[in-house]
Amino acid sequence: MVWHLDELKKQFPENKGYRINAQVEGTFADGSKTVFDFAVTDNAGNIVQVAESKTNTSRFTDQQKRYYNAGEDVKVKIGKKTSTINTKNTQSITYRWKVNRFTGSSEYKSAKNFMTKMVSKLK
Repeated sequence: MVWHLDELKKQFPENKGYRINAQVEGTFADGSKTVFDFAVTDNAGNIVQVAESKTNTSRFTDQQKRYYNAGEDVKVKIGKKTSTINTKNTQSITYRWKVNRFTGSSEYKSAKNFMTKMVSKLK
């Protein structure tokens, strides 16, 4: 997600009055919840964009489908302001990026760290 946060910071700089909020919870009319990876607000606290970050061929959750595909309204509270958003009144994007599942895994990173330490001991 860090890659996309950097991209959002370029598009919505803090010095222009924007704030990037991560892992923002929203509530559907039936009370069920969804979480947006990012929600960008302007200096008045209005949500101007929500963004989801997906790797490889990962799909939306059932709740995300309700928002992104079906366009259902979601109430989101950021700070003291509550907004009702949907794909018609709020820019809603999905960042897609490819990840090598092997080299991105914790098993690979642990093995690499172990081997690096062992090789340094041999020197």
